[in-house]
Amino acid sequence: MTGTSIHIPTLETGRLRLRAPRLSDFEPYAAFRGSERARVFGGPFPREAAFDQLAELIGHWALRGFGRWMVADRTTDAPLGVVGLYHPEGWPEPEVAWSVFETAEGRGIAHEAALAARAHAYGTLGWTTAVSLI
Repeated sequence: MTGTSIHIPTLETGRLRLRAPRLSDFEPYAAFRGSERARVFGGPFPREAAFDQLAELIGHWALRGFGRWMVADRTTDAPLGVVGLYHPEGWPEPEVAWSVFETAEGRGIAHEAALAARAHAYGTLGWTTAVSLI
């Protein structure tokens, strides 16, 4: 039997683990995507759309060979947001993108995770440029 396998590396920082999204991340992810905080992304979104968006995180890895990770607390594994490398069709160039859940706001989580994602992009993937569109 043959098939397709997707490799999503795990990165660690002092406080964080950047890892593949899991079904167990869905409730906090859906709460974030359904909140007013998601207005900057076109939300709030219903749960069904949030599920599709969570699945899209994994699909980006399959199509581009890079993508966004679920950011989790390194000690508890509690999901804190989504950070990583993003380049959808029509985007001007690859981006280091982030969004953090309300519980992670103001703690430097996005900064710490974005630095790890950028280091992966430049050091592992050989990128020479990236943007962050806010």
